[in-house]
Amino acid sequence: MLKKRICIIGLASLISMMLVGCGNSKAAHHSDKPYGAGQTSKKVSSGSNSSTISNEANSSNDNNSSTISNGASSSNDDNSSNSTSNVELDDKTLGVLANEYKNDLNANASGKKGNTDQYSDYTSVKKPNPKDSEFLYDFFYMDKSSNREDTDNHQYNRLTRNGDGTADTMFKVDGSDVTIKYQDMAHAGNKTVAETPFTSKTVSKAYLINTYYKTSAQRVHVDNYAKSILNEDEYSKHSNS
Repeated sequence: MLKKRICIIGLASLISMMLVGCGNSKAAHHSDKPYGAGQTSKKVSSGSNSSTISNEANSSNDNNSSTISNGASSSNDDNSSNSTSNVELDDKTLGVLANEYKNDLNANASGKKGNTDQYSDYTSVKKPNPKDSEFLYDFFYMDKSSNREDTDNHQYNRLTRNGDGTADTMFKVDGSDVTIKYQDMAHAGNKTVAETPFTSKTVSKAYLINTYYKTSAQRVHVDNYAKSILNEDEYSKHSNS
């Protein structure tokens, strides 16, 4: 009877232990799988979103950057082209550009480089001082109708230093061209000033403007220089006083 009870207790204990072990295994299995799968799914989802956002952002930035850059470049080029093609200058200012052109021709003939901003120090208007001993040798502007002009030169305007003919620039505007007349001292050789003939060059207004009046800095300097040059009446008033 005692042995039978022991067997029953032992069997019950064994069954109980088996049930407990089975339950723990099932619980562990039930707990691990959803957590791991959920985390993995979350990482994949996060990575996918991150990749998508990053690519869209990069694509958007690249496109915008390209558009803005190209647009700005195109706009600047167009403005530059339009600003020079639509420029209308008076004869005096064109004469200043023609003088720059003449100076560059002489520089090139002497093996020197030209300068497309020759009045860079004219950041403001600088009217000549009549009390300055060099006043009479400053440039002044003579219209082609001037009484100072020789009869055969009445077709030309002139930037002159009133005596130094080698520095003078005679010019006339004819439609879209400007004809420049000056003494070509760079090729004078052993000739005296009196023996050196005048030479003529014709250049388009568009070339002068695109070369010497294209940038904002050039325009400021040229305008200030042109305003600094006295007209004939102003010059005569001071030179005779």
